[in-house]
Amino acid sequence: MEQPKTKELSGLQMPVDDTNRMLALTLLAGDEFIFVIRLITTGELIGLIGFYKCYQPDFSVSTGFRELGYLLAENMWGNGYMTEVGDKLINEFFKDTNYKYLCAGIMPNNHRSQRVLTKLKFVQSLQPDELTSDQFGPKELYFQRTAE
Repeated sequence: MEQPKTKELSGLQMPVDDTNRMLALTLLAGDEFIFVIRLITTGELIGLIGFYKCYQPDFSVSTGFRELGYLLAENMWGNGYMTEVGDKLINEFFKDTNYKYLCAGIMPNNHRSQRVLTKLKFVQSLQPDELTSDQFGPKELYFQRTAE
């Protein structure tokens, strides 16, 4: 199912051909901190949320940072689902891991996502020097949340 607004606002560039797109999705799904979001009432798959690896300037995996990423079906926007799911998962993530920071990069015109991040206690800031400059695109706004 094509979701043009999601593609535009997320800045997510998936491969066009089926083989490489499936490989990219398989690599993303291979992480232990990736979750699907389903409606409780119907079991319908409506989104994805994950805590992705962050990389240091030498391209080693950061042990202090993870990146929050999420997608939600367009017909589910505006219902508070991402804020509800995000709040619960972020609290559990910080409680159950040794990570100190979550970060997120979003496109400047993605005002809905900016509101979600603000509700999830993220603050817009400069990307720290301890993350590689390749972690986020040059057009993205950087947000960060610290473990409480």
